[in-house]
Amino acid sequence: TRVRSSAASDVYKRQVLGDASQPAMALAGGTRLLIDVRAGVVQPAILVDLRRLDTLEYIRFDDHCVAIGARTTLAQIEMNQLIQRYVPLLAEMAGSFGSPLIRMPATLGGNIASFALVADAVVPLLALDATLLFQSAGDRRRQQLSAFITDHRCAAAHAHELITEVSVPILPGNALWFYAKLGNRKANAIPIASIATVITIQSQRIQEARIALGAITPAPLRANHAEAVLLNESLPLRDQTIDHCLAVLATELQDPLDDKVASAGYRVLVGKALLRKALYHLHPVEQGDEKKMREE
Repeated sequence: TRVRSSAASDVYKRQVLGDASQPAMALAGGTRLLIDVRAGVVQPAILVDLRRLDTLEYIRFDDHCVAIGARTTLAQIEMNQLIQRYVPLLAEMAGSFGSPLIRMPATLGGNIASFALVADAVVPLLALDATLLFQSAGDRRRQQLSAFITDHRCAAAHAHELITEVSVPILPGNALWFYAKLGNRKANAIPIASIATVITIQSQRIQEARIALGAITPAPLRANHAEAVLLNESLPLRDQTIDHCLAVLATELQDPLDDKVASAGYRVLVGKALLRKALYHLHPVEQGDEKKMREE
């Protein structure tokens, strides 16, 4: 039976997802889930189609953050003016995701929930310190993306919740950012490594550093120890500081992936090379300047 009311459909679908007696999975873009279902990787009793749930498709400014509905597509994120102005790091990621045909149906919420090697969005969102909004049939809660990754790896304690919104703090004017992804080809390839950095500058010194990496280890990670090396360092960074930061990063890349795409050792080397490139793109800036670290 088709549920005509969008609000009623929303409630009904949350109830279905929350019914533990019949394991259900949400279907949004389907670019990953349908492949896994056909391959037998997952076998849900019910697939709940969210593609007509328009209440989860939006991008709006909300209290110094950009709020993004979980059903918003990567193509919409790539082209949206709010994203381009306030969190351009996310727009650049979206523009490099898959191909135009994949970006059209692929959703932000689905990409986060899948959190596999192709979960490109998680890396810049970690560097941007994003927060997720979860909703179930009778409750809602917010959680930092970094905490969600940790919980997701340990247990499916909140398997019957739905990601409904991603809240991304806007980049301040004194922030420098960098995003890069390396694969065997530019499009439609599983990445060997990806990196996103957000560096905040105050009086020509690093006030805050966020470094996120993906596709190197089983789950995306924030390199907290490498970040600490950079605090209060003046720009431009000394070679000794960069070398120290890379050495510390290597200790954080525990149990790197080793598969047919790339060896464990190669993934670690690529991760270090991407971070070196990001750090070499750091330049002194005047307070309030809006600049970006670009690949050359």
